[in-house]
Amino acid sequence: MSAVALPRVENTHSAQMEPDGSWYNRAKTFVIGGGIGAIVGQACLQSVPPICRKLFSPARAVEVLKLFDLQPTAVSLSRKIVLAITRPVVGLMIPVIEESFFRGILMEGLEKKISEKLTHSFPCSKPSADKVAWVASLALSSLAFGAYHFPNALVKWCNPVQILPQAIFATCFGLAMGILKTEAVQEEILGFCPPEEERMAMPIAAHIGSSAVDTIKQILA
Repeated sequence: MSAVALPRVENTHSAQMEPDGSWYNRAKTFVIGGGIGAIVGQACLQSVPPICRKLFSPARAVEVLKLFDLQPTAVSLSRKIVLAITRPVVGLMIPVIEESFFRGILMEGLEKKISEKLTHSFPCSKPSADKVAWVASLALSSLAFGAYHFPNALVKWCNPVQILPQAIFATCFGLAMGILKTEAVQEEILGFCPPEEERMAMPIAAHIGSSAVDTIKQILA
């Protein structure tokens, strides 16, 4: 009696549980990233009032803090309605644009160029060049992110010096987002390593989480 070959049944359950492509892990990345961003954003924000009080006189420090809604003030109902409508849209668009450029195009581009320059110009190994390039690209892209906030002086109709505390905050926040983008950090936090093309999801989610907390605080003020 000849043996009958049974059709092979694929284990679809294990395929669905693969972390790299599942919706569950994408949702997990967004939720955890948003929570981290909310905590990091508020922690960095706590540095702004002391910086203001060091840089400016008490009266001027209050004015600067009011520019960025860091001084407790009563908010009118009409402004709360406008914030409730506009900020969720802005709070989604701006983090995606900023993170895609500063932690994506700029940081990755700098890291690649610096690594190539070090490898070709100096007698150092590729792993060593990559590490130096990552640190340099993280620092430069974060400084660029801080400097990018200086044009807010035109929007706020104020002296550019008054934007310095916000620029310092943005630089610190940029450093945190750059670290959050790394493979090792994401694997440690999430318990799995997202594919390279999905590693921007964590800093974007964190930036959105930080913006969401600021919006809620302004609406509830």
